[in-house]
Order: sequence, then C-alpha cells, then structure tokens
Amino acid sequence: LLVISALETLVVLSKYFFAPLAFIGLLFLLQKSLHDGIDWKRATSRIATGASLPIIVLVGWALIGGVPSWKIFESPIMTFQYFQGGGLGTNSCAELDLLSNIRQSLSGHIATFALLLLGLILGLKSFSQDRTKKQVFTFCLFTSPVLVSILLLMRTCTIFPHYNYLLVGGILQSYFAFTTSSAEPQISNTNDATRNISLLMSFVIAQVLLTNVASVWTAPLVQNNESLFKVLSTDSAISERGWTSSNKPLSEICRRKSSVLIWGWSPDLFSYYNWQPASRYVTTTLMMDTQMFAHDTTTFRLRLEKDLLTSKINCVVVAVGPSFFGGFTEKHSMKSQMPQLWNRLKTQMDEVTVYWDRVNPVTILVAKEKTISTN
Repeated sequence: LLVISALETLVVLSKYFFAPLAFIGLLFLLQKSLHDGIDWKRATSRIATGASLPIIVLVGWALIGGVPSWKIFESPIMTFQYFQGGGLGTNSCAELDLLSNIRQSLSGHIATFALLLLGLILGLKSFSQDRTKKQVFTFCLFTSPVLVSILLLMRTCTIFPHYNYLLVGGILQSYFAFTTSSAEPQISNTNDATRNISLLMSFVIAQVLLTNVASVWTAPLVQNNESLFKVLSTDSAISERGWTSSNKPLSEICRRKSSVLIWGWSPDLFSYYNWQPASRYVTTTLMMDTQMFAHDTTTFRLRLEKDLLTSKINCVVVAVGPSFFGGFTEKHSMKSQMPQLWNRLKTQMDEVTVYWDRVNPVTILVAKEKTISTN
C-alpha cells in the first residue's frame, strides 16, 4: 500500500495531467484492500501516508539543503494559478478535430495503439461471461481509467507524443483492476495472468523505445556526420548545437557554468552547455504572450525582471522559432514582448547571432566582457 501510493504521487509530480488517473488508482487500491479483508482505517492511513511520502521527502530534503521556503512553495502556488487561468490557452477545438488528433497521435505511435487494443482485449477476457448487474457495474467502473484518459486528451487541441502515456496508464490500470478485482470469475490460471501481464510490460517497453530511442537515430542532426561528432564529443562534454557565421561555437560565447536566461522553451540547453539558470524560471514559455495564454503574466514578468536585474547574468538565449518550441515566432521574442527589459539588458550586453545546427539564426545577448568577434 505504501509503495503503490507513493508511485501514484510520483506520477502526478511528473505530469499534473495524470492526477485524475492517480486518484482512480488510489480508489482501486482501497477497494482491493477492503476486498482482501484489510481494515478500512488501516488501509486508508497507509494509502494516505504513502501518497504523502514523496512530497515529505522532497520538501524535507530542500529545507535541510537550505532552500528558502518561498522557493519551495512557489512552484505549487504557480501551478494552482495556472489552473485558475484555464491552463495553456483559451483556444477551443471542435470535438471532431480532437478525435482526429487522437487518431493521428495513435497512428504515429503504433506501439501505443497496439497496447491499447491488447489491454482492452485482455480486460474483456477477464470479465465474466455471466454479466450480473453487479458485474456490469464493476465493468463500467474498471473501464473508467480508459474513458478518463480519452477525455483528458480531448481537453487540449495539441496532443504531444508523451501525452499518449495517458492511454498507457489508463489501459494498465483497467487491466490490473479487472484481473485483481472481486468480480468472478477472474483469470483462473495464474500462468495465463502472468503471461498477459508480461505481454503488457513488453508493449510498454517497446513503446518507450520506439518513441524515445528510435526517433533519435533518425533525426537530421544525427545523420549529419559533422554534427554527430560534435554531439558525441567526449573531450569537452558539450553537445554543440550553435555556431556564428565565423564558425565560433556557442560554447565559447556562453561558457560552461555561465548564468543564462533561456527566453522561450528549450530547457535542454542547460544540459547541452552546462549552464546555470539566471532566474527562478528555467524557461519563460508561460509569460511569452499575454494574448496566447489564459492566465495573467504580469506577476511572472515582474519576478523575472527582478531576478535578472539583481543578479549577474552572462547570456540571454532567445529560443523561439523553428529550432525550438513549435508555433513561436519573432513576435514572441523577448525584444517584442518585454522591450523595456530587453533594452536595459542591452546596455550591458552585446547582441550576437548564432546559427542553430548551422541553419536557423538565433539571437544571443552576451555580457560585454564575454563578447567575441563575429566578423
């Protein structure tokens, strides 16, 4: 009970989108505990303890490490404000468009689609042929994770590849609920149940590999021999992605351990170049466009401005355009969105253009003492 409850909380911490599924999982866990004869007070207390444990450990670890309390609690407060504002945006899609998005998303990730079908088949197989009213209710209850997953996907106009894990989680929860529930008859042969679970796990692993590994080796960057050598370079431990017109790498403009603001969405740059965030905001996507997003960006922008003007900053990377998060253009740049802050920073910094993967121009602000010649 402790371990599974803790895992459900970790799921929510990894992506808040999964909260409804995690809540259903905790209810299933309680139902299974009561069916196995565990006292409801004991079961509830252990589930609550397990669910709270990751948060207690993370907050305790941060406090012991000397992190100010306002920094610890700012993130959940911002998340709550984000929900109040309506999430990512106010745009709505027609139901047919949303269903089409789900179909296209699944067809683009065949392993997820196979897992969806397999899980449904195995779940139906474990359901009793003698469908009494109680068993019909149980069937509807245990298929709820799948329905909730589809409804969650239909809440957004854009379905990113990792959102498909909602369907994976929903199917797995439904299947395990079927095979461990009080509905009779269950899968009577233990070997059959073990084989079915092993098949499901194999499909999950295959889905992860196909989505996250196979795509890497088919990317244009990896197919370019020169870029591949740079990316896998062990001498500098730097994944080089940008160069000036005079062939100076970005790593020589903004050196490792530099204090950097990434305007836009590309947190992987901190890993590529071993930079340090210059602000509490690792990326600035949620404050980039007051018209695109439903929530008020004023508070976030004031905090960002205070962070940058009260700390030493070495570089600003404007991560908008085709090399970064799709849909953002020059009108979403820091210069267009926060011109006063941009102009204040430019009094202490110089503007440099680097070319991402030697193709797309990216604007960089560099502290004057770090500036190199680009002629």
